[in-house]
Amino acid sequence: MLFRSIGWLLAAWLLITAAVWAWPRLVRLTRFLSAETAWPALAWVVGISTALNLVGIWWGVPARWAVIELVPQFVTTAVEQRFMHGWFDWYPPVHFYVLTLAESPLLLLDALGRLSLTTTLGYGLAMIAGRLASVAAAAGIVVATALCATDTFGKRAGWIAAAVMALNAPFVYYAKTANVDVPWVWWAALSLVFYVRIWRGGSTV
Repeated sequence: MLFRSIGWLLAAWLLITAAVWAWPRLVRLTRFLSAETAWPALAWVVGISTALNLVGIWWGVPARWAVIELVPQFVTTAVEQRFMHGWFDWYPPVHFYVLTLAESPLLLLDALGRLSLTTTLGYGLAMIAGRLASVAAAAGIVVATALCATDTFGKRAGWIAAAVMALNAPFVYYAKTANVDVPWVWWAALSLVFYVRIWRGGSTV
C-alpha cells in the first residue's frame, strides 16, 4: 500500500513545490502591479478574462478538438527521446519544455505505473494540464498589455487596453487550447513591456 502511494505523494510534492516557489513571486508581482497600474480595475479584468478562458477548457477531451493542438502523445514522445536523437516537430522546442513542466506530475505518475497516460482519465488530465499552460500565458498577455498601455498612455488606458485584449475572440479561443499561438504571443508581449520601458525612459525597471 505504501509503495502504491509513493507515486501520488511524489506528484503532490511536485505541485506543492511549484506552489511554494510561485507564491512569493506572485505576491511581488501583485505589489508591483498595484504601484504601476490601475490595479483594482486590472485585477477584475484579469480575473474575468481567466474565468472566460477556462470556460470550455474541457471541450473535446480526451479527443483532439483544436487544429494542430499539442496533445499529450507529442509531449511524451519528445520526453522519451529527451528532445534529441532526431526529434522534431512543427512547433519550436521551448513550448514542449513548458508543457513537460505543466504535465510533469502526470508524467511522473505514468512512469511509476500509477496513472497511465494511455487511459481516458490520464490522457484527459494531461490535455487539461497542457491547456492550463495557455490559460496562464493568456493572463500574462492581459497584464503585459496593461503595462505597455499604462507606460504609454496612462493607467486608465492600461486597464481598458487589457479589457479589449481579453475580449478578443481569437484570443479567447486559443487561450483554452494547447496550441502555441497564445504562448508565443505571451513571450512577445513580455518583450514589449521591456521595449516600451526602454523607449519611454531608457530603463528596464
